[in-house]
Amino acid sequence: MLEPYLRTGRGPALLVETDAEGYAIEASRTDNGPNLRVAPGQIQEVTTASLDGAPGTVRNPGHLADLQDEAYFRTRLPDGSTDTDRHYVSGPVFGLKTGDGGALMFYGLTARLSLAPPPGGTFELGTPATTPPARR
Repeated sequence: MLEPYLRTGRGPALLVETDAEGYAIEASRTDNGPNLRVAPGQIQEVTTASLDGAPGTVRNPGHLADLQDEAYFRTRLPDGSTDTDRHYVSGPVFGLKTGDGGALMFYGLTARLSLAPPPGGTFELGTPATTPPARR
């Protein structure tokens, strides 16, 4: 459920806000403070819609495995084939307040990549990890 490539090397690390005892403060799922583009309780839905092509405020980080798989197969499918990548909400949302008034959110998404041959046709797929070099 964790996508390890979401943080880039740009800018300082997020500073998580803590209470008087040093414990991280949970971000409210309904808070939509001035530094939040999306309310934490809506982050999964907004992210799935954005990744599925709807205009949105959540950017594709460029390292999601399903999107890389879609690009890989798209170049290898026969003309007339289709590929569909859809994202779905999965699991709970957890968040921590950050010192700049934002939130560091942890949540899960699921993706399903569907490949279909041209109408009336078939195709054979292989993946680099399982296909012998002579058949690639």
